[in-house]
Amino acid sequence: MGLFQERFEAWEAADFAAYEPAKWASKRFNLERGRVRRRLISLLEQVAIEGAMDTAGLELWTSRDHPNFFNRHKVDQQWAVWCRKREVRERMARFDSALAIERPLDSHIHLGAAIDRDGLRLLLRLPTGARFDQTVRQQLLEALGETGASVSEDGRIIKTHLHFDRDALLEGACSLSVATAWVSGLWSAFRAGLWRVDNDPQGRAEALAAADEAPESQSPDAEPEAEPTPAEIAPARSRSPDPADLKPPTRPARPARPPRPPQQGPRRDGRRGGPPRGDRRRDGPPRSDRRRDGPPRSDRRRDGPPRSDRRPRRRGPPPQRGPYQVGGTKTAKSFDEIAPGAPVRLKGGLFDGKQGVVDAVAGDRIEVTVGVMALSVGRDEVELA
Repeated sequence: MGLFQERFEAWEAADFAAYEPAKWASKRFNLERGRVRRRLISLLEQVAIEGAMDTAGLELWTSRDHPNFFNRHKVDQQWAVWCRKREVRERMARFDSALAIERPLDSHIHLGAAIDRDGLRLLLRLPTGARFDQTVRQQLLEALGETGASVSEDGRIIKTHLHFDRDALLEGACSLSVATAWVSGLWSAFRAGLWRVDNDPQGRAEALAAADEAPESQSPDAEPEAEPTPAEIAPARSRSPDPADLKPPTRPARPARPPRPPQQGPRRDGRRGGPPRGDRRRDGPPRSDRRRDGPPRSDRRRDGPPRSDRRPRRRGPPPQRGPYQVGGTKTAKSFDEIAPGAPVRLKGGLFDGKQGVVDAVAGDRIEVTVGVMALSVGRDEVELA
């Protein structure tokens, strides 16, 4: 049990109210469902302690108490079950990708409890997707038959459960002693339904059949060898390896590439390996001796009259631009004068460098609009933009 785990005492009405249909898809009730989840974990941990159960290689898995992708964005019940550890489930999934890692309820045998708004169920379940555990299906049925528990089979799903009504739970029907007695009674059957190397009769049968078909190589005078035990035969089989010993395959080392032989002789394509560039032989005579087509550039005839006879380029100041227009009305004669409608830039002050438009000019004061603000500044505080 965790250091701050709440110890289970008895069920309350608020535990079942947390799973009302109106609260399934809402995250406002995550705290309520989280409290029920911790109480369910505490119940199963106390059951394991009271029943002195061997939990080696197992973990207590719980479903999520908030809406998410794995529960289709609704929390209508809460699960807490004993199943394989996560690292073992990951190794098994490398050999069978159909085995779910995040949700072992669909791919691994489990023993635990589930609570919803109607009550509580204690159950042992072997799902159809548990392909490894399905190989020891017969051993599980025989172990359950010895306990006298009622077993229901839906296709390839084996399930035995004990259901408690909500009203009976509030009256103390499922106490700690009752849950311990039921779970401890099925613990041996749960262990028998877990696939392992030493718990795989089908694999042992295949190994024995292969050993019987092998030719005898020993002499008649030699003493017969002792019959191998199942523990010695099981690791030699090749059908399903032990999840605890599974290792990812190693990739063979890549052979080293042999070195490229040196280039023999000069090369004329400019690539490395030939003689120095200065000693390379060029096709044709040197550039200075090559014959050019036509007369020298200075004697070439140009199309059209000489440049001196062409139309002279226009020089002088650029032409004056047209007057400004604000709202379709001409308000200034040129850029050289500050008149209403002319763009100006402020110099100094809070709006230093900001651009605005002149609204009015009254002597030495100028009304300027900067954005949505109207300012009154001096003529020396602005300049044409």
